[in-house]
Amino acid sequence: EALHELRASIYTCLTNGMILSLQALLLRSREKLKKEQL
Repeated sequence: EALHELRASIYTCLTNGMILSLQALLLRSREKLKKEQL
């Protein structure tokens, strides 16, 4: 039971981290595109 909860929380942390890094990459690529268009 405790192990399952621990695994679930680790999985949630990893998922949140991946989402945040993906959003950061998207923002960075958007800024690059804007600079190239100008």
